[in-house]
Amino acid sequence: MKVVRFFGVTAAFAVLFFCAANYVNADGTFPPLREALRAMRSNLSVKVSTITVDAWDAPDNYYYVFEPRRKQQNLGFIIYPGAYVDPRSYAPAAQEIAKAGYLTVIVKMPGDLAITGIPRALDILAAYPDTTQWAIGGHSLGGVSAAGYVMDHPENMKGVVLWAAYGSNSFPIQDKDVSVLVLYGSKDGLATPAKVDAGKPYLPDNTTYFLIEGGNHTNFGYYDTSPDAVQPGDNSSDITRKDQQKIIVAETLALLDGISGREPGACPAVAILGEDDPGIATLRQFRDTVLANSALGNKLIDSYYNNGSVITGFIERNPAVRSSAQTVIRLLLPAVQRILAAGK
Repeated sequence: MKVVRFFGVTAAFAVLFFCAANYVNADGTFPPLREALRAMRSNLSVKVSTITVDAWDAPDNYYYVFEPRRKQQNLGFIIYPGAYVDPRSYAPAAQEIAKAGYLTVIVKMPGDLAITGIPRALDILAAYPDTTQWAIGGHSLGGVSAAGYVMDHPENMKGVVLWAAYGSNSFPIQDKDVSVLVLYGSKDGLATPAKVDAGKPYLPDNTTYFLIEGGNHTNFGYYDTSPDAVQPGDNSSDITRKDQQKIIVAETLALLDGISGREPGACPAVAILGEDDPGIATLRQFRDTVLANSALGNKLIDSYYNNGSVITGFIERNPAVRSSAQTVIRLLLPAVQRILAAGK
């Protein structure tokens, strides 16, 4: 049985390596875009560090950690990068996930191929013993490799997030007690919707599948595919990278919130305006780019969320208060937009 599994995994590795080699550019690893490099900087909300692991072979013996400065959830999230993609390309998503309170780690892989470093999550867990719950995920081949880790170590993972990846008969986890989220784009030329459907037997029955309409493979990270608009084999997207990233982060956080037990609906602004109101995005941008850049602003953010559930409950029980609050927020939004515009 072990011999069969060895040859099965070896064959899968060969196929995945060949496919990955077909969509890497001529210069090797896809480099990060400027947005990714900006997200690698520490700020008042998130501390970004590079951690060296002596037990790993140089020069690929490090990982990036995004540590929330405010109240932290007892759940960490590990990201395995896509094949031949610089790990910093996932920094914008890691920043947003860390801002929400989750310790987030992006792992550098040997030769930028996650399948060659599947066990590396073990060393991450050992480095943060106070974080007792973990989820793991990854993009493309990184997602497949994340499932490979859970196949061998289901005891220390509560969730799996597959970004533009799908279930595999080489790394079946359908019998594991984990929460699984599969995020994929309708325009993805690599992790196509058909491949996602074909991989369903190898994932738990209660797996959540989220189709990003108009999303593609390339926009799951901030990496440079020039001179081409997308990496080889992919299709052009019908939505912007920024909009696709918003969906990726929101759905990933929904899974992490469910695992950590964070109470939903704790944002009074959402209770007042509704999640789909465009004013919510403006208010969140104000929170992250204005308030989060000062000590007083961070105290206001903490107070807001610490009392969010109480305020939300009061609003939901009093429609007249909700209506009045809507009016006040809509009157304030133009001023908030002017502040944001002035800061650009």
